Amino acid sequence: MKYVHIAPPLLFLMCLSIQAQTTQDARTLYLNGSFAESKVLFEHQLKQNPKGAEANYYLGMISMRSDLDYDKAVQYLEKAVDGDPNNAKYFFDLGQAYGLKARTSNFAIQMITAPKVKSAFEKAVALDGTLIDARQGLLQYYLIAPGIMGGSISKARDQAQEILKLDAFQGYLALAGIAEKDDDVTSMEIYCSKAAEANPKSNQPYNRLGYLYLKKDRVDDAIVQFRKMVEVQPNDPNSYDSLGDGLFAKDLIDDAIDAYQKALATDPNFSPSAYNLGQCFFKKMMKADADKYFRLYLKIAPNGRYAKAVKEKLSD
Repeated sequence: MKYVHIAPPLLFLMCLSIQAQTTQDARTLYLNGSFAESKVLFEHQLKQNPKGAEANYYLGMISMRSDLDYDKAVQYLEKAVDGDPNNAKYFFDLGQAYGLKARTSNFAIQMITAPKVKSAFEKAVALDGTLIDARQGLLQYYLIAPGIMGGSISKARDQAQEILKLDAFQGYLALAGIAEKDDDVTSMEIYCSKAAEANPKSNQPYNRLGYLYLKKDRVDDAIVQFRKMVEVQPNDPNSYDSLGDGLFAKDLIDDAIDAYQKALATDPNFSPSAYNLGQCFFKKMMKADADKYFRLYLKIAPNGRYAKAVKEKLSD
């Protein structure tokens, strides 16, 4: 076999090309939701370059979104921002990871982690003031955190006004969220109406207002909002699921079952409706049907929000 000599510069370029292709493949797999496959490729990249910002970023996102390992997500994402300190998106997602870690930790860890959430979101906004997600994250921090940890309704309103300049729909929804925090129903109704005008195809304003009405025991008003959700977004399973919630609150169980079943028909993997159907049949004392949907819920979301409660019901 004839030996072919490859000049060092050409060999270097070939290696770069292979590396770029591997990166693109890994990124594509991640964006398509193939987290396990993309994780293998990004881990391989990290072995070649442990400080690589992009590989650390995506491994952090996989840890956060798929593995639900928030400690590891923080570790990866901290390395990502160290490798690319001018990337606003990296800081925003690091803030999210800090927030999830705080939410699932004890009080002592929360006290240590919470300021890091604020700092990461502030850094993201400072790097890119047009990044609405970062402003939304900072707004939510200001709304939720106590004053001693930097919480501030006034600062939340400032962020909402900045978002409004960038996107009317998102801005009015942000203002609606602040009004809800203030228990100002009239203002929330106004802002949700303006959000609906800004984006007539979105069901979010009706969703927000509908659940506010449910909390206020205005069930009929809530159902009106949820029916509007179905009207503007008939292909969104959440539209039917929300309508089911309103009908369930009205004790119209058979109608609620119909709505939840339509949600599952739209998306067979929409776990909230599987759980809600179990609840409906449980209330009707139809145990076999209830167990069927509770098992479906566990199949779809084995570690979901209601998994523990479902397992207890199935064990009874």
